[in-house]
Amino acid sequence: MAGLNVQGGEDAAMAAAHDVLERFWGYSQFREPQAAVIANAMSGNDSLLVMATGGGKSLCYQIPALVLGAFRVGFRAHGALSHKQHPCVLGRSLTSCASNPLC
Repeated sequence: MAGLNVQGGEDAAMAAAHDVLERFWGYSQFREPQAAVIANAMSGNDSLLVMATGGGKSLCYQIPALVLGAFRVGFRAHGALSHKQHPCVLGRSLTSCASNPLC
């Protein structure tokens, strides 16, 4: 996977990530360990993230995709969460697709 493709490097990419966080989600800062996971993803590295429900995992793949203009895939074990979050993403004028074999 290609790494960071943001003019100005890693610092500019994380500044852009903070801007996206505030613009689309209304938060002024990341939760622990979101910033590190997002920086890792934007550097082109794979990540495995395990967090509690409601911990903010989805932002860890949504924000790099928005900053880099790249396609990202996120998997969730609980289909009901995808079903709930999909309309929320669409409501922010973002592109999203959800597939749930249980529905």
